[in-house]
Amino acid sequence: MIGSEKVNNNLKQNKTIDLNATKRQRSSNNNQLPYFNPYARETEYHTRQEVYKPMASPEIRKKQLKENNKISKQELRKNKRKRKIRFIVKLTFIMVFTVAIIWGSISIKDLLTYPRVSYQIVQAGSIDHSKAFEGIIIRDEKVYYSQGEGMLHTIIAQGEKVKKNGEVCFLINNASLEQTLEEKNKISTELYKAADNREKFSYYQDDIYQIDTSIKNTINTFYGERSKNTTEYIYAIRNELENSVAKRTKLYVNEQNYMGEPVGHKLTALDVKMNQLQYINKTEQSGIVSYGVDGVEEQLTPQVIDTMSYSTFKDIRQNAHQNLGNNTHVTKGLPLYKVISDDRWYITTYIDIKEAEEYKEGQNYTLNFETVERLKVNFKLKTKKIEENKVRLVFETNEQMDRFLNLRVIDFSIGNKNEEGLKIPLQAIVEQNMIKIPSTYKIEKDGQAGVYRKNNEITEFIKISPQYEKDDEIYILQEIGTRDAIHIDDILHNPTTQETIKVSQMQTTEGVYVINGKLAQFKAINVYLKNNAYALIKYTANNELKELDKIISNPKSIKRDQLLQHMSIQNE
Repeated sequence: MIGSEKVNNNLKQNKTIDLNATKRQRSSNNNQLPYFNPYARETEYHTRQEVYKPMASPEIRKKQLKENNKISKQELRKNKRKRKIRFIVKLTFIMVFTVAIIWGSISIKDLLTYPRVSYQIVQAGSIDHSKAFEGIIIRDEKVYYSQGEGMLHTIIAQGEKVKKNGEVCFLINNASLEQTLEEKNKISTELYKAADNREKFSYYQDDIYQIDTSIKNTINTFYGERSKNTTEYIYAIRNELENSVAKRTKLYVNEQNYMGEPVGHKLTALDVKMNQLQYINKTEQSGIVSYGVDGVEEQLTPQVIDTMSYSTFKDIRQNAHQNLGNNTHVTKGLPLYKVISDDRWYITTYIDIKEAEEYKEGQNYTLNFETVERLKVNFKLKTKKIEENKVRLVFETNEQMDRFLNLRVIDFSIGNKNEEGLKIPLQAIVEQNMIKIPSTYKIEKDGQAGVYRKNNEITEFIKISPQYEKDDEIYILQEIGTRDAIHIDDILHNPTTQETIKVSQMQTTEGVYVINGKLAQFKAINVYLKNNAYALIKYTANNELKELDKIISNPKSIKRDQLLQHMSIQNE
């Protein structure tokens, strides 16, 4: 038994030795940490115990520290100065650094927030300042109706004057008359051939030349204005040509009768026969003849102007377009023509109450008519009357009525159509306060304009920059907060007359900022015309603003005399 126990102990000891050897081998093969020795900590402890020395008490240590750190008073003062210097250096550095950061931030902010502006070069231009109106024409006119039936032939042309009981037109409606008319046309052809053969020897060469020139002018006018192919215009041209042909035919007949030729006598005899077979219309009064009839002549007379209502005005505007006259074939009872017995004629219109404030009774106005050869006619405002929420204006004139004979409804405008001047956008205009002083107080000193300001017993010369002069007055910009500038309640002294005056007058003046140089300079302007987008400045020698000046077109964030380098200009 004892032997077996020994054997087992030897085996255990060998296993332990082998296991430790195997662990050491694995550690060296795998490059791991050295093998941990459990007895190493104990060895280290014994070593530390050998080198440890006991420490002194706290009181002893404090005493030793005081002896080691003991310094003289001079060294104390020196150290104190050093600490103070170091503190000042640190404080200065912090202040400089803080100021630099603040200044840099402000500079960057200014760079990023410079006002963005654009400029525009001042150019000449025009503005249409007229206002459009709708109106109707009123005349003293009488309509004549047909008493028979037939083809209409005119004797008096459109727009010509006729005397009382004068023949205006005639109607043809008879078979024998038609045959007579055909025969007359054949005789007229023979008459014209005979006249052509005697053209160089005619007694009426000058008269015929004038008639032919009139015919050519009428035709050229028709082709030049053929866009106006209305019924009234075509009939007017036809009447002019028929009258010119009739006049020339009459000259040919007179010449043939004088020569004893049968052609002229035949034509005269046919005219007598036709007069017996046709209905001739004569007028009861003198005046201007018009073949344009719209059916409201008797309703619209100068006598009813004062009693007209807005509803009547609208009805006429809508329903007075149909022309009942100018019919080639006329039946009994239809209108033939009308006679206008007075040269005076009227245009009535209705406008809003606010718009009517600028129009005064008795004043003259120029009315522009785009649809009638772009005519401009002078009218006088005869009456102005309020009717409910509208105002009725009645304009009166006696000019150029013959251009409007066949018109009832008319559109027109009042005001300047194309006024010219320096044209600038409204958004470029700013307002500045101007101080007004008498021009007699302006003094020139050392080549600089200025005035003498009196402050108690002291009189000092103050430089000024006059913006403009008007009616012996100088206008200068108000500079609030600037000592060397003129202000309200300052006392000015005139060294020549020894007079003094207190500055008390100021007004707001419109102007623009000009950037021709390095500054945004304010220049006063005198706007005399504007519309919704632009203002117009007249060409005058006293204008501060000139053509080709550069003006800021969006000056809301700009200050007077601001440097261009402190702006962000977009269109450069």
